[in-house]
Amino acid sequence: MLVRLAVKNMTLHSVSLVPTWREDDNFVRLYDPNEDKGRELYGYLKSVNEGGADLKLVGKEIVIETMSH
Repeated sequence: MLVRLAVKNMTLHSVSLVPTWREDDNFVRLYDPNEDKGRELYGYLKSVNEGGADLKLVGKEIVIETMSH
């Protein structure tokens, strides 16, 4: 997963993820979590995140909804 952190006023404001996968050619690819391989990776993330933070698809990113400030 590629992680994007947004900071406002020195405080962590949001965290989002983009599914990635290292292909046979050894290059890392970014995937849309709404389609094909990205959807598969998002499904896996949800399965290992059971009972964890709330995840929500927003565009082509997976946003972590529940954050303690």
